[in-house]
Amino acid sequence: MPKPKGKEEKRTEANEKSQRQDLREFTRCNICLKAEVRLANGILLEGETENISMKGLWFRTEKTFPKDTPVKIHLYLSGTQDKEALDIRGSVVRIEADGMGICFEEIDSDSVEHLQRLLMYNAIEIDKMHQEFEEHLGLKKYNKSVTFDT
Repeated sequence: MPKPKGKEEKRTEANEKSQRQDLREFTRCNICLKAEVRLANGILLEGETENISMKGLWFRTEKTFPKDTPVKIHLYLSGTQDKEALDIRGSVVRIEADGMGICFEEIDSDSVEHLQRLLMYNAIEIDKMHQEFEEHLGLKKYNKSVTFDT
């Protein structure tokens, strides 16, 4: 039988979790959405998100895919009239008993905008999240009328 954790062990675990959060590029928001995660060969897992950021999500599911597996994520946006969904490509980066962490690798510009609005709507620290969006080079919108010489 496992020995119960003492106060010091619990404090250490909480500090480690806090430090991991501090290292993240983007704030995570607790958002529960129905989701599908699919492999290239068509194998599909259905579940729900537990939290989402601009960089990835936690997918709650009983079954998981192996770490480093490329996946396609389909997030169903609840509360939309048109039953909109976001399609994102990513890979499995962490596996636990209750699900898996998925890092986003490719997302189209429309989905980026939808995701930003979803996160802002659910954010606790709206100013912090807005600052993250503004400061992150990979998320800045570009002017389509600007062309580059090759």
